Amino acid sequence: MASMTPDQIKAALEAGIITQDQADEMLIGHGAAQDTRPPNYAAIGDEENLRFIRGFSDVFIAIGVGLLMLGLSAIGALFGGGIIFIVGAII
Repeated sequence: MASMTPDQIKAALEAGIITQDQADEMLIGHGAAQDTRPPNYAAIGDEENLRFIRGFSDVFIAIGVGLLMLGLSAIGALFGGGIIFIVGAII
């Protein structure tokens, strides 16, 4: 989202492109209006902070899940495969 300068916002307001309420919302970041929104207000809407790996604990969880699947596969091989492999895949 590109930032607009206060002069650009004023020009858009005078041209009738935006309303006064929209201009006030845009000017909050420039200190021209008082911000009364709560501190956890999302400016864009459904904004989420997603990251691929949030911490090194995610690596340990992935290793553990891999070892669990390896163990289930080994148990399935010991008992002759077949339906045991399908149950392991579902789990």
